[in-house]
Amino acid sequence: MKNPIGTFYPASQILLDTRFFNTLQPAQMRDGMAELVKTAVIGNKTLFNEIYKNRGSIQSKPLPENWIIKAAKVKAKIVEADFRETGLRKILNLGHTLGHALELSLGISHGQAVALGMVAACRVATAQGLCKENDTNKIINLIAACGLETTSRVNYKKAEKLILNDKKAGWVLPLGIGAVIWDQEVDLQTAIDAISP
Repeated sequence: MKNPIGTFYPASQILLDTRFFNTLQPAQMRDGMAELVKTAVIGNKTLFNEIYKNRGSIQSKPLPENWIIKAAKVKAKIVEADFRETGLRKILNLGHTLGHALELSLGISHGQAVALGMVAACRVATAQGLCKENDTNKIINLIAACGLETTSRVNYKKAEKLILNDKKAGWVLPLGIGAVIWDQEVDLQTAIDAISP
């Protein structure tokens, strides 16, 4: 955990109470699913495959608690390995480089914005030969199965200005399901075209 003045303290424990999900609206659950999918893509192929296998009922059934636990373990392992975010921890920003710009410029939710950012990152990675097309298609299909949009119209100038002011401006790109690389350079117009309707 980092407080507002920049002092870091490790979490002593993670508390999980899935009863809280019963208080959330469907849109909030979709936002959470975007982060769950992101976590599976960056660090747990088995978790991704479990979610993907159940994609047909993902919006109609309660989330299995073991999915949340597995996702929390992925994040905890990454944060523990790079506590001050000097390298590896940056992979948690998959979908966030373009996502933050979309969230602010389009006025959409954080989860929906991250989902669109992931779609762009996946398609760019495939175009660059980093990620197999089959993996990209599976990730995008799962995002759609969660009820999240996978295309959007984007104003280039607004997005460019917001990205230039974003500390998470280095792109994270998938190498496949369960593996990514960070601090990549991506042409913004190419990324925007990747999610254009």
